[in-house]
Amino acid sequence: MNTLFIFNDDPSRLEKAFHGLRLATALSKQDASTVRIFLFADGVRMLDDASNGEFDASELTSALAQLAVPVGACASCLDKRGLANSSLPPNALRASLNDATEWTRWATRVLVY
Repeated sequence: MNTLFIFNDDPSRLEKAFHGLRLATALSKQDASTVRIFLFADGVRMLDDASNGEFDASELTSALAQLAVPVGACASCLDKRGLANSSLPPNALRASLNDATEWTRWATRVLVY
């Protein structure tokens, strides 16, 4: 099953988004599941190593990178927050609304946090 997780909030700062990231990580480890993550707004901050919040999302984002889970980060959202291309992990890419549209069409289910 193809699952797209969309994050609008930073998982290191909001508990709801943190638990969504936990679910995405757990689901990506299942054989019958394919997971992709798309980041909008403050969700792009999950890619920022300097993001210090109430919840430590770094272990989860590292696990997603090791599992090669594709992460699309809204390019204009990255720019607005001053996040450079060099800060993106290997499994993440600057993405457009067209990319988000393609990924949504690809997905069997979409979960939004």
